[in-house]
Amino acid sequence: MFPRRKVWIQLVRERAAEILKLNGLMSTDALSTVLSNDPKLGTFGRFISSAWLNTILRNDSRFVKLEGKAWMLNLKLSERASDTSGLFEGERSLSFDFNDYGWKIYGCVMMKVAETFGQVVERLCDEARRAGYKSEGVK
Repeated sequence: MFPRRKVWIQLVRERAAEILKLNGLMSTDALSTVLSNDPKLGTFGRFISSAWLNTILRNDSRFVKLEGKAWMLNLKLSERASDTSGLFEGERSLSFDFNDYGWKIYGCVMMKVAETFGQVVERLCDEARRAGYKSEGVK
Protein backbone atom coordinates (compact mmCIF):
# COMPACT_ATOMS: atom_id res chain seq x y z
CA MET A 1 0.00 0.00 0.00
CA PHE A 2 1.32 3.43 -0.87
CA PRO A 3 2.41 5.56 2.13
CA ARG A 4 0.14 8.43 1.10
CA ARG A 5 -2.86 6.11 0.91
CA LYS A 6 -2.07 4.72 4.38
CA VAL A 7 -1.96 8.22 5.82
CA TRP A 8 -5.24 9.12 4.11
CA ILE A 9 -7.01 6.01 5.46
CA GLN A 10 -5.67 6.68 8.96
CA LEU A 11 -6.85 10.30 8.79
CA VAL A 12 -10.37 9.18 7.78
CA ARG A 13 -10.41 6.62 10.61
CA GLU A 14 -9.32 9.22 13.17
CA ARG A 15 -11.97 11.71 12.01
CA ALA A 16 -14.62 8.95 12.07
CA ALA A 17 -13.54 8.05 15.62
CA GLU A 18 -13.83 11.69 16.72
CA ILE A 19 -17.28 12.04 15.14
CA LEU A 20 -18.55 8.77 16.63
CA LYS A 21 -17.17 9.73 20.04
CA LEU A 22 -19.31 12.88 19.90
CA ASN A 23 -22.44 11.40 18.29
CA GLY A 24 -22.53 7.81 19.54
CA LEU A 25 -24.18 5.70 16.82
CA MET A 26 -24.29 6.68 13.16
CA SER A 27 -25.29 4.88 9.99
CA THR A 28 -22.69 4.45 7.27
CA ASP A 29 -24.54 6.85 4.98
CA ALA A 30 -24.76 9.55 7.65
CA LEU A 31 -21.13 9.12 8.62
CA SER A 32 -19.92 9.24 5.01
CA THR A 33 -22.00 12.39 4.43
CA VAL A 34 -20.48 14.08 7.49
CA LEU A 35 -16.96 13.04 6.45
CA SER A 36 -17.46 14.16 2.86
CA ASN A 37 -18.28 17.66 4.13
CA ASP A 38 -15.58 17.68 6.82
CA PRO A 39 -13.26 20.69 6.43
CA LYS A 40 -10.35 18.76 8.02
CA LEU A 41 -10.45 16.28 5.12
CA GLY A 42 -10.60 19.02 2.51
CA THR A 43 -11.58 18.32 -1.09
CA PHE A 44 -10.61 14.65 -0.82
CA GLY A 45 -13.47 14.12 1.62
CA ARG A 46 -16.06 14.29 -1.13
CA PHE A 47 -14.74 11.02 -2.58
CA ILE A 48 -15.70 9.02 0.52
CA SER A 49 -18.38 6.49 -0.37
CA SER A 50 -20.38 4.38 2.07
CA ALA A 51 -18.89 1.16 0.67
CA TRP A 52 -15.31 2.41 1.02
CA LEU A 53 -16.02 3.71 4.53
CA ASN A 54 -17.47 0.32 5.53
CA THR A 55 -14.30 -1.36 4.30
CA ILE A 56 -11.81 0.82 6.14
CA LEU A 57 -13.82 0.87 9.39
CA ARG A 58 -14.35 -2.90 9.31
CA ASN A 59 -10.57 -3.38 9.22
CA ASP A 60 -10.07 -1.33 12.41
CA SER A 61 -10.99 -3.05 15.68
CA ARG A 62 -11.94 0.27 17.32
CA PHE A 63 -15.15 0.37 15.28
CA VAL A 64 -18.13 -1.90 15.87
CA LYS A 65 -20.95 -2.35 13.36
CA LEU A 66 -24.28 -3.09 15.00
CA GLU A 67 -27.14 -5.13 13.54
CA GLY A 68 -29.01 -2.01 12.50
CA LYS A 69 -26.04 -1.16 10.27
CA ALA A 70 -24.99 1.67 12.55
CA TRP A 71 -21.35 2.19 13.47
CA MET A 72 -20.25 2.64 17.06
CA LEU A 73 -16.86 3.36 18.58
CA ASN A 74 -15.49 0.71 20.95
CA LEU A 75 -14.30 3.14 23.63
CA LYS A 76 -12.03 0.66 25.44
CA LEU A 77 -10.06 -0.11 22.29
CA SER A 78 -10.08 3.54 21.28
CA GLU A 79 -8.56 4.58 24.63
CA ARG A 80 -5.98 1.81 24.40
CA ALA A 81 -5.04 2.98 20.90
CA SER A 82 -4.55 6.55 22.07
CA ASP A 83 -2.42 5.31 24.99
CA THR A 84 -0.01 3.69 22.53
CA SER A 85 0.46 6.90 20.54
CA GLY A 86 3.85 7.53 22.20
CA LEU A 87 5.29 4.19 21.12
CA PHE A 88 7.42 3.87 18.05
CA GLU A 89 5.73 2.45 14.93
CA GLY A 90 6.96 -1.15 15.33
CA GLU A 91 5.52 -1.60 18.83
CA ARG A 92 2.27 0.11 17.94
CA SER A 93 1.65 -2.10 14.92
CA LEU A 94 2.25 -5.21 17.05
CA SER A 95 -0.40 -4.18 19.57
CA PHE A 96 -2.95 -3.48 16.83
CA ASP A 97 -2.16 -6.78 15.09
CA PHE A 98 -2.84 -8.60 18.34
CA ASN A 99 -6.25 -6.91 18.66
CA ASP A 100 -7.13 -7.69 15.05
CA TYR A 101 -5.97 -11.28 15.50
CA GLY A 102 -8.08 -11.62 18.66
CA TRP A 103 -11.16 -10.43 16.79
CA LYS A 104 -10.47 -12.91 13.99
CA ILE A 105 -10.25 -15.77 16.49
CA TYR A 106 -13.47 -14.64 18.14
CA GLY A 107 -15.18 -14.49 14.74
CA CYS A 108 -13.97 -18.00 13.82
CA VAL A 109 -15.18 -19.41 17.14
CA MET A 110 -18.59 -17.77 16.76
CA MET A 111 -18.91 -19.09 13.19
CA LYS A 112 -18.11 -22.60 14.44
CA VAL A 113 -20.70 -22.24 17.23
CA ALA A 114 -23.32 -21.09 14.70
CA GLU A 115 -22.43 -23.95 12.34
CA THR A 116 -22.69 -26.54 15.14
CA PHE A 117 -25.97 -25.06 16.35
CA GLY A 118 -27.35 -25.18 12.80
CA GLN A 119 -26.35 -28.84 12.45
CA VAL A 120 -28.05 -29.72 15.75
CA VAL A 121 -31.25 -27.95 14.70
CA GLU A 122 -31.24 -29.75 11.33
CA ARG A 123 -30.73 -33.10 13.07
CA LEU A 124 -33.61 -32.41 15.49
CA CYS A 125 -35.88 -31.41 12.59
CA ASP A 126 -34.98 -34.60 10.70
CA GLU A 127 -35.71 -36.73 13.79
CA ALA A 128 -39.04 -34.96 14.29
CA ARG A 129 -40.01 -35.58 10.66
CA ARG A 130 -39.10 -39.26 10.97
CA ALA A 131 -41.19 -39.48 14.14
CA GLY A 132 -44.18 -38.08 12.24
CA TYR A 133 -44.33 -34.58 13.67
CA LYS A 134 -45.49 -31.90 11.29
CA SER A 135 -44.65 -28.26 11.60
CA GLU A 136 -47.68 -26.00 11.96
CA GLY A 137 -48.21 -23.66 9.04
CA VAL A 138 -45.95 -25.63 6.69
CA LYS A 139 -47.58 -27.93 4.14
